Amino acid sequence: MPTVKISTPKGMLTEEIKKEIHQGITELMIKTEGRGNEDFAKFVTVIIDEQDPINWSIGGNVVTSEIVENLVSS
Repeated sequence: MPTVKISTPKGMLTEEIKKEIHQGITELMIKTEGRGNEDFAKFVTVIIDEQDPINWSIGGNVVTSEIVENLVSS
């Protein structure tokens, strides 16, 4: 059973984007590991793990709520 885990700062992904990620990753796993067999979808697990921005840093700088808001709005 393939499991794909995506970690991201909380607030970066909208519900719509999360749905697209779940569907897109599942389709990719069907195509690659399942060799195109649509029944393979029942074995694919996708986890989106959201963490508080304070637990993330980029280039040594802690990701603040303002950084998340700026990234989301751009």
